[in-house]
Amino acid sequence: NDMGKPHDISCSSIFRKAGTYPKWQIFWSITGNEVNSIRPMRSCDLESVLQVHMDAFQGFFLTFLGPSFLREFYLGVCEDPSGIAIVHGDDPVSGFVVGTVEPSGFYRRLIQKRWWKFGLASIQPVIQKPSIIPRLLRAFTLPGDALNSQPGAGTLMSLAVRRNCQG
Repeated sequence: NDMGKPHDISCSSIFRKAGTYPKWQIFWSITGNEVNSIRPMRSCDLESVLQVHMDAFQGFFLTFLGPSFLREFYLGVCEDPSGIAIVHGDDPVSGFVVGTVEPSGFYRRLIQKRWWKFGLASIQPVIQKPSIIPRLLRAFTLPGDALNSQPGAGTLMSLAVRRNCQG
């Protein structure tokens, strides 16, 4: 387990949550001759997660914003105290799921911490299609407002599986 290495970014907040999560830290299953793992996302998983996302969500708004924007989003989920990011498989990741256990305020915290990185990542998509500016701004304001009405509920933000692993 290399979770403690300084270059790894994991959703450490998960380990501070109630006792249900630690069982997911490393979960091994054997299917035929193949060993699979379900574990927290690490920084070394990001490129693979981005590939799965770009393939699974072709034509979607976040995909249009590009890999730089998505990288900041997924890193933001991992770094947020309420973030959950789980992957399946190793090099490459075959699937992932991300969300938050405290959606109220998540997007506000995300923007406060990473606004300039999101701004830089948005430059190229905005130049390509300036009409996305209002939708881009709404993407970071409305979800939190809508989620505030459900206290105690978590939010699934993204779930995808590599095409050749579906079935």
